[in-house]
Amino acid sequence: MNVIPSYMTGFARYPGESKYPEKWKGLVGAWCPFMGATGGQVFDLSGNGNTGTLQANTHFVPGKFGPALDFDGTEDYVDAGNPRSLDIRSSITVSAVVYSE
Repeated sequence: MNVIPSYMTGFARYPGESKYPEKWKGLVGAWCPFMGATGGQVFDLSGNGNTGTLQANTHFVPGKFGPALDFDGTEDYVDAGNPRSLDIRSSITVSAVVYSE
């Protein structure tokens, strides 16, 4: 059985990542293509199992640390469904690393 790495299990693949999952309490989603991707899916590293499915023309391209996602700016997105853990009803923080040509 393959175990998907997550911050909740204490996984730390690169220097600077947390080895202390208690500091990530409350994290509802973390999608990092270079740390958990296969076929048309991106795994949720938060431990909540909110796997995202690539939609429209979204696809993987080579990134600095491995696979990255390419969005063409029209209809591309990643669908993580509508699970209870993503039913956000208060303030949230969103972070993304974006490279624009």
